[in-house]
Amino acid sequence: MKFTDSTTQAKTQRIITKDGFLVVPATISKVGVFDYLASELGLKEDGIKKVARTEKSLFSDETIESFENSTLTIGHPEQGVNAKNWKDLSVGVVRNVKRVGDELTAEAWIYDEQAIKTVQEHGVEQLSCGYDCNIIPSSVSDADFEMSPMIGNHVAIVAKGRCGGTVKLADEEKTVMGKTAKFLDAFLGAFGIKLSDEQKKQIEEDEETGKEGEKAPKAEKPTEPKEKQSEPEDKEDEEVNKEEFEKQLKAKDAEIPVIIVDRMVDVSDDSLYTAWVGSNFKLEGQKACEWLKQYAAAKNMSEVNIVDIQGTIGASAQIGRTEALNEAVQANGWNLLAQQTGEFTQAKGQEVMESMLKQYDNINVVYCENDNEAFGAIEAIKAAGKTVGPDGDILVMSFDTTKQGITDTLSGDIIVNTECNPLHGPRVEQIIKQLQAGETPEKQAYVEEGIYAHGSDVASVSIDGTDYEVTEVTQDVVDARAY
Repeated sequence: MKFTDSTTQAKTQRIITKDGFLVVPATISKVGVFDYLASELGLKEDGIKKVARTEKSLFSDETIESFENSTLTIGHPEQGVNAKNWKDLSVGVVRNVKRVGDELTAEAWIYDEQAIKTVQEHGVEQLSCGYDCNIIPSSVSDADFEMSPMIGNHVAIVAKGRCGGTVKLADEEKTVMGKTAKFLDAFLGAFGIKLSDEQKKQIEEDEETGKEGEKAPKAEKPTEPKEKQSEPEDKEDEEVNKEEFEKQLKAKDAEIPVIIVDRMVDVSDDSLYTAWVGSNFKLEGQKACEWLKQYAAAKNMSEVNIVDIQGTIGASAQIGRTEALNEAVQANGWNLLAQQTGEFTQAKGQEVMESMLKQYDNINVVYCENDNEAFGAIEAIKAAGKTVGPDGDILVMSFDTTKQGITDTLSGDIIVNTECNPLHGPRVEQIIKQLQAGETPEKQAYVEEGIYAHGSDVASVSIDGTDYEVTEVTQDVVDARAY
């Protein structure tokens, strides 16, 4: 049985050889219990099964040898790599495969110039293994099945793997100063403040203590049929203990500006931070719903029978996007058939869509609260014998505009995709410059976000008196997307 499997991150330095080749140390697999859709295992049933990857299956001599010198590809080929297609597919090889603790590590040697550019300039750096294995009854507790020895076929470089930003090619060498210390030193330096050696050492010690205290996840997300993943904005909000946060936050007393990026913290005194930068999730939903209103009118849709695959309940992205939809349903008289969380994952999105299709035969719009859920919904719709797109049975709406999401919008699989912009850095830079100049920045700063559609049926949407242009997705738009 064919499988693909995402990898974990290694912290080592990338090297460009004298010949221009890129060498990147990486971790390609690890021991654990993983979730798979029952259908992925060839089972004629719904739901998720837990599959154990044991030391025996991962670290056998046979497995390690099979991955040695295996082909490095861009994305997963449908039929795997073989003698007939490897020349067309290969962008490099995987070398020096070995066990390190509970992980299988290797070096990715990337020879192809375009592939190197894709990794270095465009940030496409996540990995996914392609391999063969059999599934047998499990002797491992908390697992339904376990893998027989994995036989490697290739390792793919993918835009978005199933484990998000933690699953990628190694990108930095461990230095004396930790990440947090380096950031603070650079940030405070902009204001003429320098961390002492003692302060840097203390930050590094705190970082290491935190790492040691972290619990490893019990299981990874399921391997997905298509290598697509949403951006970090769709992660579940971290629970922050307000009292502890305020107790530990000493920046105000030291007159150090604090800029919060992406997620807001719950504090009783908002003077504890200088500014917040992030996305307006409700506005994202309002844009999408206004687009649907205009599109339905242009296409003379007599009814809008919509289902909502929500994000992780309680996440700020879910709250804002769901609230916008509920308001639009009331205002426009749409028929909201069902709402259920897809947990911002492709596997859960597919599972929820399969269930909704069995319950309702009149669905013509599905509102997916991120790209990953949309990919799963599309798989479920097609598997049910229905079609998607402007001339199909169901319109799929989505959020994020990841590279793959934009690609699916170009094809029409996704009819409209509202951006959730992860590029907060330029806005943060602007705030820092304002502070340097003695100016007071806005307390809340929303990043600019667009709306992208298949076709030109709707030119713009208006929310509270502000017009937002709708971008028709072309190949140039897809090519320009860096994330």
